Amino acid sequence: MPSRTVVTRDVHRPVRRRPVGAVGMLTSALAGGGLVAGHVATGGLAPQTEDLALQSFSLPSAEAAQADPAAPAASAGAARALAEPPPPVDVDEIVGAATGAVDDAVAAREEQRRAAEAAAAAEPDEPEPSSGGGGTGPSTCAAGTEGMEGVAGNVADAGETLRCMFGVDTVLGIGSRGGTSDHPSGKALDFMVDRATGDRLAEYALANRDELGITYVIWRQRIDTGSGWEMQEDRGGDTANHMDHVHISFS
Repeated sequence: MPSRTVVTRDVHRPVRRRPVGAVGMLTSALAGGGLVAGHVATGGLAPQTEDLALQSFSLPSAEAAQADPAAPAASAGAARALAEPPPPVDVDEIVGAATGAVDDAVAAREEQRRAAEAAAAAEPDEPEPSSGGGGTGPSTCAAGTEGMEGVAGNVADAGETLRCMFGVDTVLGIGSRGGTSDHPSGKALDFMVDRATGDRLAEYALANRDELGITYVIWRQRIDTGSGWEMQEDRGGDTANHMDHVHISFS
């Protein structure tokens, strides 16, 4: 029988490979001994591949997820402070201290009030307005009748009253003016004042003319004999025109 030569041809068939998933990868690692060796070395049985795969992808239980983290341990000092009771509070002592502070404040205020009253009592009385717009004034005056030497008694009394009521430093009597005025006879006084004081003094003198025995008043180039102010002729300077003083004549 004649021989035949058989020629073979290598045919590469495609190898069907399964897709490698997470379980496959884990299985390969187990097959290589990477995860099994440690477990076996501790004396345990070799775990099953399926069990390891399921354990690797299992979720923690609800109890484990909800467990609170471990609280830090308290120090010895903090534990001792919590264990020891606080010192007792002396309520009476606290109330007594507060009451003492209030009493001190009240006493200080009372002292201030008394000092203010004493200072007010030491001040001179303010002139009180009367029907004429002046004031009653103090009963005594340090200057007294200075400058009124030689005038009539009723003139000196009225002059001292007006001086003290309106605080007039300079009052002139007999030696103030000459001529035909009432000064040489001791029946007139000149009160050296500013504009505001002179207005008030002249108004008061006219309003109380009967009580003070006044016959007429001259102030700022005007004369009032009881029927109202009348302008006078210009006599020259401020003093001659009675711009710097109130002239009062008495009966």
